[in-house]
Amino acid sequence: MASWRDRSLCYRWDRWREETAPIRAYEGGVLIELIVTRDGEASEVHEIGKHLGFGLDESAITAVEQWCFKPGEKDGKPVPVISHITVRFRLSR
Repeated sequence: MASWRDRSLCYRWDRWREETAPIRAYEGGVLIELIVTRDGEASEVHEIGKHLGFGLDESAITAVEQWCFKPGEKDGKPVPVISHITVRFRLSR
């Protein structure tokens, strides 16, 4: 059984850290525009603004499409509304 001090394990860890550093160090927000339907579902979800890359934009859209919202109201009846949401990605420190 190898210990945590094993040189080959340390080498693999350092190499993994170097290769994934650009991805691991990326944070930011994705600005999403959507229509909240009368039923409270997200419709016509798309990104507006700067692309973050690394699949974060697509992940934000997929997440928002699954959320439930409170629809807008007019004269006490539910109506569709346009909404903007910022989905933030942060690394734990």
